[in-house]
Amino acid sequence: MSKLFYTHIIEIHTLTEKLDELDLTDNHKKHLSELIDSTIHQTVLDVILSSLSEKDKKLFIQKMHQNPEDRELMSFLKERVVDIEEQIKISFK
Repeated sequence: MSKLFYTHIIEIHTLTEKLDELDLTDNHKKHLSELIDSTIHQTVLDVILSSLSEKDKKLFIQKMHQNPEDRELMSFLKERVVDIEEQIKISFK
């Protein structure tokens, strides 16, 4: 998984470890890993964008586009959305 601003919230290492245990080709493992990353990213963005005002959505997207690894993105979200980290966690339960 890429190091994005939300990776401290979502732990997928056990999932990737399980992938390594499966009898799959490296290409299949890579493909599944990419699908996992994409699904997680889309889910997180859905939670975030559903919680922000239109103005804040635009600001967030601009900031994320400039630097998706920036931990300040989470600070930006925490100032605007109550319990955003918890909302993200809940979306994966």
